[in-house]
Amino acid sequence: MQDAATPIDAPDESQSGTTSEKISAPLALENVLDSVEQHFPLLLAVEEEMEIALGGLLSAEGGFDLTARAELLDKPQGYYRNDSVTSILEQPTPFWGTTIYSGYRWGQGDFPPYDDGRRTDRGGEVLAGVKVPLLQGGPIDARRANLSRAKIDVDLAEPKIQVKRISFRRKAAQLFWKWIATGQKLQIAKNLLALAETRNSALSRRVEQGDLPALELKDNERLIELRKAIVIAAERGFQESSIALSLFYRDHTGAPLMPSAEQLPRDFPDPSAPDPSNADRDRSQALAWRPEVRQLALERERTEVDLQEAENKLLPKVDMLLEASKDFDRAPEVMDRTPAELVWKVQFEMPVWLREGRGKIRSARAKLSKISGELKFARDQVVADVQDAMSELVASYNRWERTRNSLKFAREVEDGERKSFQLGNSTILLVNLREEATAGTAALEVDALAAFFQAQAKYRAATAADLWEVPNTAADPEE
Repeated sequence: MQDAATPIDAPDESQSGTTSEKISAPLALENVLDSVEQHFPLLLAVEEEMEIALGGLLSAEGGFDLTARAELLDKPQGYYRNDSVTSILEQPTPFWGTTIYSGYRWGQGDFPPYDDGRRTDRGGEVLAGVKVPLLQGGPIDARRANLSRAKIDVDLAEPKIQVKRISFRRKAAQLFWKWIATGQKLQIAKNLLALAETRNSALSRRVEQGDLPALELKDNERLIELRKAIVIAAERGFQESSIALSLFYRDHTGAPLMPSAEQLPRDFPDPSAPDPSNADRDRSQALAWRPEVRQLALERERTEVDLQEAENKLLPKVDMLLEASKDFDRAPEVMDRTPAELVWKVQFEMPVWLREGRGKIRSARAKLSKISGELKFARDQVVADVQDAMSELVASYNRWERTRNSLKFAREVEDGERKSFQLGNSTILLVNLREEATAGTAALEVDALAAFFQAQAKYRAATAADLWEVPNTAADPEE
């Protein structure tokens, strides 16, 4: 005879809420996780971190763009009347902060003696030069520091995305197993109600024949109403879990897709006993792949660039400039400027108190110390997460085995109590207690199965198992 824990058909579609699609094939975890990857809005949003970082990299590369400058000066009124045109092309390079430039100047008219360098022959003057920083700005400068930080930001975008990806996949998996559990518990409640309803007609006949007190029939009718209320509560639980799962399970347009009752798998997969001996290997994998550790390692690398730039600012700014120029088309009435010229000069600049550099060094060193502490804790947290997840996995598996055995005994006791009642040696109250004990144990087994598979999702998240097959291009977190 069927008991309260016997699996039958999935819950009625009418009890599962409205769905945006009618799909009869059982829903698999892979379907939900694929939907998360392709359509979950928060994951798609965080993936824009990569575009943001690439935009920052392009902006930093713009610091090495070729720059064109031009100036037109006309002085038609005054003691000195003149006209001049200057155009310069300047190209910063990543090599020791060196800048090269070339240009053209043209200047005609009367110039004061202190500004006679702006005068050129009629054909103008071409020039080219190079500017080399000897101390500050040589090993590193703002342009190269910005470029290095931008490249690290691109690498940082991936672990930021992976942190969210792991979290969303774990949440989706746990909601999926909860959805199956609430669907099965609804079925248990319906089976329990069906037992009382099926028995009611037989009890009515026995009461009419005088074979059974009318109180027994009343007690069974009480059970029917109570179990109907239990079914209503279970239906609400199933609807709630379906709605929660629909936030992660979406259609091709990205709209939430309520999983239908027809998609509910008939049962959980068979659990596999976890192997605690794998924990050491998985801890090593987690330390190498957990994005939190990789993210902190890259943040440390970024701060080291800040420190290098700050330390360089303590050096005096000593720049050497070398420039060559030549005029063309000399006018007979003016001084000859056509011979080529070669000049060099050294520029010196240094703030007296160096507070900017010292302040940035202080901040960078403090930040490095902070990150070191966070990185140590992150590694400890990874180890603890793996240990805790393995412990939960083993405990949930053992819990399932105990509840499975208990359910077997509960079914045997229920069947025996029902036979005793049919022989007149028991009461509806005792039969009810046995049925409810079986249903309660069946619900505990469902909870244990859901807990086991949710613990599996937690363990995969703790060990970053979804990333193991992805090449690790980020900084080595152990360095």
